[in-house]
Amino acid sequence: MTTVITEYNPAWLIYTVAAVILMAMTWLGSRQVKFTLLVVLLRSFVAAVLVTPALVTGDSGQWSPAFMSGIMEFMSGDQQAAQSRLLSILAVMLLFIVLALLGRFLRRKLRAKPASA
Repeated sequence: MTTVITEYNPAWLIYTVAAVILMAMTWLGSRQVKFTLLVVLLRSFVAAVLVTPALVTGDSGQWSPAFMSGIMEFMSGDQQAAQSRLLSILAVMLLFIVLALLGRFLRRKLRAKPASA
């Protein structure tokens, strides 16, 4: 049990660093795309896949990335659990899309406001 706990935090640290690098690459790579909705969808998809956690088992208290546990559950034949992981990723993606579009809308409103004299 101690080896699992001692390897758990460094594994999350490595995953976090890799996720930040992948998000930065996605952000930089999507800057040339002119279609705003496509950029928002792409960035939201990558962010949702990378940051959505899933509880490994109910009593262990350990978490894993939802896409990894979803793949493992699908491969082991538990389609119901894999589907719940996918639904959680889609819910987070929808949240990110709404927040991104709301932020874009608010920025446009603030830019369009004339300066008070």
